[in-house]
Amino acid sequence: MERSPQGPHVLVVEDDPDIRAGIAEALGLERYAVSQAPNGAEGLAAARTGAPDLVLLDLAMPVLDGAGFLAERSSDPTLSRIPVVVLTARGH
Repeated sequence: MERSPQGPHVLVVEDDPDIRAGIAEALGLERYAVSQAPNGAEGLAAARTGAPDLVLLDLAMPVLDGAGFLAERSSDPTLSRIPVVVLTARGH
């Protein structure tokens, strides 16, 4: 990721508002530009309009879960180039 003057743009897709806010705050303190979405459907919309450099993605979410997000991302040439890091509290 290249650093712009505001830092790279990270999209946080997480349904728990406290976790989402904590991640966003930590990234903001490190000068990353951060956008947020509470589920995979809104995350896809945000990725299409906001062109993030990286997506931090939860797996277990309502509306569209992380697996659904990844499947739709893979079929969209514009989004498929965006790296995704999966973060989850889900056990094995």
